[in-house]
Amino acid sequence: MRVNGWVSIAEAAKATGRTKKTVYQWIREGKVRTMRPMRALWVNLSDIRAVEETTTLGRPRKKG
Repeated sequence: MRVNGWVSIAEAAKATGRTKKTVYQWIREGKVRTMRPMRALWVNLSDIRAVEETTTLGRPRKKG
């Protein structure tokens, strides 16, 4: 359920094709704004989209 640009963690993960773990990592790193209207944690969808554009999928390659 979207409310004025805010979505649940699961919806953010689904919208970006990433895991919930990745969304929580972005939150910990301060890349995504959050709010907690009741007990649920919501994230700003525009922040998620911005982080998604600057983040690549997969692990960095080993140098060597």
